[in-house]
Amino acid sequence: MIKNVEFKTPNNDVLQGTNLARLYDDMSEKIVKESEDFEGRDSGWTLDEILRLEVRTNRYSPFRGSSSFIEVPKQIAETKAIINVINKKDSQCFMWSILAALYPNTSNPNKTSSYVPHLNKLNFDGISFPTPLNEVKNFSKNERYRNKHLFF
Repeated sequence: MIKNVEFKTPNNDVLQGTNLARLYDDMSEKIVKESEDFEGRDSGWTLDEILRLEVRTNRYSPFRGSSSFIEVPKQIAETKAIINVINKKDSQCFMWSILAALYPNTSNPNKTSSYVPHLNKLNFDGISFPTPLNEVKNFSKNERYRNKHLFF
């Protein structure tokens, strides 16, 4: 008797910096483990052949505009639990948020002008704006920033 069984992996983001060999190895390992688990359930079944391999892709379209500023919902803004620096003239929200965390300003915390005096204190070389998630580690690996208690 033949039984068709599907083994699936979760969706993965594949970006320019993604290590495709490692991603392939991780997905293959998961599928092999699932098939071994299936066979090991005293079912008497064994994997005879792989009938189909399906790869689904979607286009990634990061925000591309003159500003990366996103207004937070009123309910969150009213809690005053976060600082949402208003950077409507640039796409450097990552930089402004780091500066706001390291150099708090109590008089105008939401204005970029509050952090301009600190622009040259940090090195954002190698960071593009808007900042893709895979570049955050480039910033946080620098010893200078680890000492400032930034955790990513």
